[in-house]
Amino acid sequence: RLFRSGKRNKRLDLLREKVQKNPQNCQMKVRLGDLLVKMGKKEAAIQLYRDAAEKFIQRGLAEEALALDKIILRLDPLAKSVFQKVPGRAEKGSPSR
Repeated sequence: RLFRSGKRNKRLDLLREKVQKNPQNCQMKVRLGDLLVKMGKKEAAIQLYRDAAEKFIQRGLAEEALALDKIILRLDPLAKSVFQKVPGRAEKGSPSR
């Protein structure tokens, strides 16, 4: 168990470093968020997922953003959808809450 937590901490440090070096890399943010969820750090993971989802929306990648939105809402059912922040999305058929 101690060995496994040591590997996890190394992986955590590596992913944090990658995200810090390239904050536009949404996939790294999602991977870091996944690891944080496994470590029980849901709030930090949600923030990373939300940031990645907003960047996906800006890039026109609504499906990727929706997948992250579902993860966020599963982790925190009271969270607001990332699609609420996007002006005009509800009129175009995107999910709204």
